[in-house]
Amino acid sequence: MKTKLSIIVAFLLIGNYLIAQFHTLKRPHASPRVIEKQLLGITEIEVDYSAPLVKGRDVWNDPSIVPQKGNPFPWRAGANMNTTISFSTDVKIENHKLKAGTYGIHIIPDDDVYTVMFAHNHHQWGSYYVDEAKDVSLKIKVKAESCTKSEQLDFEFLERTKNCLVIGLEWDEKRIPFKVEVDLNKTVVESFRSELRGLNTYRWEAWNDAASWCLNNNTNLEEALVWVNRSINGGLKGYAANKNKWNLRTKIRLLEKLGKHEEKSKTEEELRNL
Repeated sequence: MKTKLSIIVAFLLIGNYLIAQFHTLKRPHASPRVIEKQLLGITEIEVDYSAPLVKGRDVWNDPSIVPQKGNPFPWRAGANMNTTISFSTDVKIENHKLKAGTYGIHIIPDDDVYTVMFAHNHHQWGSYYVDEAKDVSLKIKVKAESCTKSEQLDFEFLERTKNCLVIGLEWDEKRIPFKVEVDLNKTVVESFRSELRGLNTYRWEAWNDAASWCLNNNTNLEEALVWVNRSINGGLKGYAANKNKWNLRTKIRLLEKLGKHEEKSKTEEELRNL
């Protein structure tokens, strides 16, 4: 009898446990999750946030939505989990260095001046428990701008150049912008060095393209000469060698820029005899 009673109790407990679990149905959310991705040079930038609607509210002046001065409590820059931003390489934010990685974005308003914090502890629900002393890698101050009305909070990528862009949080008619910069030459050359050790090591085109990029950007020229020679002569025991008019022309241009005129003349002769 005791055994039967134990089995019945066990089934009841399991049933109650299963009923208490959240289901896995996919449903629309009031503040849908958005992931924005951009490339700046070769630096991958990703912003992951939940986007609330204005819905007729005065969002920037309602302390229950965005905490105001006099109550300097960080805001999550969105809804639900804290907004995060990821960088695949080191960057500068408003001229301050920030290491590659993922960071929670937390914002403290003071009229139209906003403190934007980048927290390496980024797995947080909202901004309720962010510890500015322990969690935050970088704090900057920026001024808000007016913008075209955005009913749903979003992040825009603005004012792009080859090594710089502005990321702006836009909601209602206000934008909170911050500038992101990369060291283009450094990040690209470091990427070449890594990629040329993988499958690209067997592609003459990859070695030539890496050398050409350095040539066109007037950087890392001595190593670029090594790379174009690898394109021409191949690797170990000449494997994947491919002397052709494209890599010879790259080499000639590099030698000219490096002032190696005798070697340049020899390479020009090679090209004529090809």
